Amino acid sequence: MTLGRVLHLPTHPVPQRNEAEASSRWQDVAACLGMDPEIFFPQTHGNDYAHARVACNSCTVRGPCLNDAVDKQDYSAFRAGLTPVELKAFGRRKRAAQRGGPSTCR
Repeated sequence: MTLGRVLHLPTHPVPQRNEAEASSRWQDVAACLGMDPEIFFPQTHGNDYAHARVACNSCTVRGPCLNDAVDKQDYSAFRAGLTPVELKAFGRRKRAAQRGGPSTCR
């Protein structure tokens, strides 16, 4: 009678990526990779973000995408599941929290 499968662990250390290396590669695995970029820009696609929302909702790197947009203050496109207006408001709240003060937007 067997109790289960034998687990084979690696005999060598598993390489760990450092933070800089990990953050520079998030774009390579983003759900939007290869999609028509026009769907993420309100100027060219109106305010219909339906396709962009589908891509972002299935994406595993929304956090790094959001941080990238806020850090670069890039509020020109739909990113990380947020509209440009929502991104800008999130950026204000994040900067206010880093300063230790209240946010002026709701």
